Amino acid sequence: MKKIIVICILSYVIIDFANAQIDSTKMRSISKLNRFNSKQHYLESSKTREIIGLSLLGVGTTIIIAGIDRSNHPQGWLDFTGAFMLLEGLSLNAVSIPLFISSAHKARKAAQL
Repeated sequence: MKKIIVICILSYVIIDFANAQIDSTKMRSISKLNRFNSKQHYLESSKTREIIGLSLLGVGTTIIIAGIDRSNHPQGWLDFTGAFMLLEGLSLNAVSIPLFISSAHKARKAAQL
């Protein structure tokens, strides 16, 4: 089992190093297409942050519901799994709030351009 884990980690590192080089001609074309002060850039960034925020909110809410269900059916007197799940879900929901705020900020900035 340890050999398999080591092989997986090594293959990931080797693949990561192999993809590290970027052709300079591609970088020029990417920089020409991706203007950071354009309306399209701000709209794409807003949409991406909103999707990530919704994903975190959905996963957090699901974990909260599972934690509440788990805490209602303990399997022993030291079963704090439900409480930990509830805390994790609340933290994921809290992390999604700044993403929604940032998404709204980017959308307002795109509307001004």
